[in-house]
Amino acid sequence: MKSMFPGWDRDDRLDTKDEVLGFSADDSHKAYPVATLRELRVLNDTVSDRNIVIISSGSSSKVRVYDSGGNEFSLPPEIVDDDGFPMVLLG
Repeated sequence: MKSMFPGWDRDDRLDTKDEVLGFSADDSHKAYPVATLRELRVLNDTVSDRNIVIISSGSSSKVRVYDSGGNEFSLPPEIVDDDGFPMVLLG
């Protein structure tokens, strides 16, 4: 896709119009490609001195950033039955 406002200093790590999540803390700034966040689903990171966790839906561009309080977050392990099919736990 052609950019409406082309830049002179083009970075080819992302395609034109790729979505990114931008996060700023103090004077530090980071950008995260939404496609990567969708694949990872959970990302722990530090921006400036702030520990954050980024949670993605995995199926859309919806992303949330939370203060992790210094904790490390991850997805729960997948539980499968004897035939290898994923099981859904209902609480």
